Amino acid sequence: MACSHVHCSHHQEHLINHCSRPAAGHASPLVDTSGTAPGKRCPTCQSKGTEVWVLPGRDCPYCGTYVA
Repeated sequence: MACSHVHCSHHQEHLINHCSRPAAGHASPLVDTSGTAPGKRCPTCQSKGTEVWVLPGRDCPYCGTYVA
């Protein structure tokens, strides 16, 4: 949210906040509402019985396996 603070030229004790807020009812393009997470389970950790989720194209933080 972008906010700006405007000071009154005559009285500096008056502070007016002008904040732009998204319109209600509109979907944000930054929020994935598909109901699924973008991660994949690490196959090495999964074979050991541990559930670790990794973003595709990254290494698993626990075992270092690359997850495509």
